[in-house]
Amino acid sequence: MPTVIVENDISQWDDLTGEVYHFPKRYKDLLLTGEKVIYYKGRMKDKNFESRRLSKFPHYFGIAEVGDVISINNGKELLAEIINFRPFTQAVDFQINNEYLEKIPKNKEKNYWRDGVRKIDDDTYNAIINLANLGPISKTKTLLSNEDSQSFESGVEGKPTLQITTKYERDQKLRKQAILIHGYTCVACGFNFEEFYGDYAKGFIHIHHIEPLFTVGEKVVNPETDLVPLCANCHAVIHRKRDKTLTVDDLQKMIKRNVV
Repeated sequence: MPTVIVENDISQWDDLTGEVYHFPKRYKDLLLTGEKVIYYKGRMKDKNFESRRLSKFPHYFGIAEVGDVISINNGKELLAEIINFRPFTQAVDFQINNEYLEKIPKNKEKNYWRDGVRKIDDDTYNAIINLANLGPISKTKTLLSNEDSQSFESGVEGKPTLQITTKYERDQKLRKQAILIHGYTCVACGFNFEEFYGDYAKGFIHIHHIEPLFTVGEKVVNPETDLVPLCANCHAVIHRKRDKTLTVDDLQKMIKRNVV
């Protein structure tokens, strides 16, 4: 069944419209891979967000599908990859002729709109779609993009070379999961390719393994604690010396010392 997902202007959740949806575990059985979703916003409470909304009033503003879903924070929260996002060009009001488009169950009449994730039937989904003017599918880069597969080497004499790329991330899903958790901004210097270069560079980032594999051998990789996003420059500097791999903390201190 389709699902409505709420994205508030001000929220404790780290959502990225059309890319990532962050939600508590109580909704884990409602947002599953392959589900169709409709985006919803409640009434505007802060005028600073007016230019980023299609309407001041409660409305639906896009459709998408759920990709991979992963748990974080010891299973207390989840991140859903959002794919095939199509924004509406105009807001679809949450009610027509004073009647809600969503069918509210009797047992939820008092608190239905408090739920951030809500199941709807196909008829409701289609009714909303029929009222919408759909824009094109978002051109968000796939989280499995190999654009950043530039190799960097780090190692010690007499030991096999270690390639710090998605090639050595044994499972491509690790890269996707790391980006879902950490985003596209370099954790060392704060550089974000999209913010600097614009839409052309959207989705571009390197993923760095905090512990070089040559020091720990085969191990289960946790994308939440073992992988971090780095810009190409920071990634290259960390692996500049063959006999030494800098830690992210080392690099951050180096940057801090040399920033004028």
